[in-house]
Amino acid sequence: MILLAHPYFLRDDAKQLARMKPYPPLATLLAAAVLRDQGHDVTLFDAMLAEGVEEFRSALAQARPAMVAIVEDSFNYITKMCTTRLRDATIEMIAAAHEHGCRVVVSGSDATDHPRRYLDGGADAVLLGEAEATLAEVAALWRTDIAAPLDAVAGLALRDAESGEMTVTEKRINPDWTPTADMRRANPTLPAYVPGGHRLNPLGVRALYLGSSTYRIHGTDAPWTIGQNASSGCVRMFNNDVIDLYNRAKIGTRVIVTWQTYS
Repeated sequence: MILLAHPYFLRDDAKQLARMKPYPPLATLLAAAVLRDQGHDVTLFDAMLAEGVEEFRSALAQARPAMVAIVEDSFNYITKMCTTRLRDATIEMIAAAHEHGCRVVVSGSDATDHPRRYLDGGADAVLLGEAEATLAEVAALWRTDIAAPLDAVAGLALRDAESGEMTVTEKRINPDWTPTADMRRANPTLPAYVPGGHRLNPLGVRALYLGSSTYRIHGTDAPWTIGQNASSGCVRMFNNDVIDLYNRAKIGTRVIVTWQTYS
């Protein structure tokens, strides 16, 4: 089941509430029609006359969707004058959807302009530009596997490792190292554990941990391998360089991983 919703609560717009001329959420309805045409089970939450996000929570409890798509009604020009209220409502709806175990995508003009705000608010993806085709591709992928990553889908802004954008969430001096099970299967000679500060610790003298992943920016015990394809995905630096970075990068620092080269 897919729950389509929009974040425009008329009660939060005093001027339009006084006029009492609600609009049908055309963009949201169009997205729902596209998904139904592809054979998805779809239900709709129309926030227009709802009393608040609690009604959205009730819709979640009743429909029990695996996926929620919050699609701003881009046809309604009134929504462009309520950006802050819509953003706050959207982020609250994202949190409610996650409480029910749903994966969440968001579409809207503010989300397209500032996807990080919504990704940091918990959205799994932001649809950039026109929503229908990309939403249909995401829905088809998640129908097969609701946990499937979205890095192969064009037209999305993604969070954490999928987007190449992460944040520093932890910093350690002389970090210890425990190789993953995959590493030890690939190389059975690896030790199960190397304490911090050991001369053969591959993390070197400092480590900056990225997001909730196992990826790190760290030093090395083998400086002659820097610049070679010799890691399992982490970013390695000379120890003097990682010490400098450690001292300057704070918790919450944004990190972007890119294939682009710089001279």
